[in-house]
Amino acid sequence: MAATSDVLIVDDEVLVLEVVQAMLARLGHESKKVLSGESAVNALAKSKYDLVLLDLVLPKMDGLDVYRKIRKHSGLPVLFMTGYPEQADELELDADDKVEVLRKPYTLGELQSKLAALLPTEVPSALGEDSSLAF
Repeated sequence: MAATSDVLIVDDEVLVLEVVQAMLARLGHESKKVLSGESAVNALAKSKYDLVLLDLVLPKMDGLDVYRKIRKHSGLPVLFMTGYPEQADELELDADDKVEVLRKPYTLGELQSKLAALLPTEVPSALGEDSSLAF
């Protein structure tokens, strides 16, 4: 089983937040959900997280703005989520080795693979036999 990590999930769609939280729980991670970039910045100021799972397209403060605020203060791993592949290709992240991009829709296995790249304690065998959960 994977080591437990605390993950902040940021997306403006409630259904996405619920599904992603269930996927993370299945992989053995704790998580908190927020609906906006502003809420993400506030949550990061108040609590410690091991990783931020961050949608690129958010109202008012988008995911890239949140990422820039994170980088001003820490090297916290960030896993971007996007339904727009062209946006992911255009990201200029200065070869940041603590950033990955996950294209929506994605499977539990794809999520786990990206987490493994960002969280050094991630164990690849956490899925077991059934990896059918998908977003």
